[in-house]
Amino acid sequence: MTMLLLALSLTVQLVHAVSRAPTGLLCNFQKSPALGITATPHFSWIVPAGPEPEHSQIAYELTVTRGGKVVWASGSVASNVSTYAAYTGPKLLGGATYHWTVSTTTAAHAEAVPQRSAPSPPAVFVTALF
Repeated sequence: MTMLLLALSLTVQLVHAVSRAPTGLLCNFQKSPALGITATPHFSWIVPAGPEPEHSQIAYELTVTRGGKVVWASGSVASNVSTYAAYTGPKLLGGATYHWTVSTTTAAHAEAVPQRSAPSPPAVFVTALF
């Protein structure tokens, strides 16, 4: 019985060590596949719930790829923004298909240990002809 409780405790700790991935990905407020996207897309997502009350996003990291190659990685951006985060990478090609993912870092309060989420499943956007 003691071993079972120990195993359950370790499982709960591991689940909270890497929090769930962001969901509800939107590009210019469109669901995937987002079509006719401008040369400067904006990204939105739902921050995964944390293990403690009042858990909130303290940073995010966006990655945009094309044909399996990274076009732009934002690096960790210290921000609570999860709506309409701007693309600031190199110029995008018109009429091209891109994939993007986001991972977030959350904490319940300033002294809490930050928790990084798993990357979201990729979402797709297609740029307009420009």
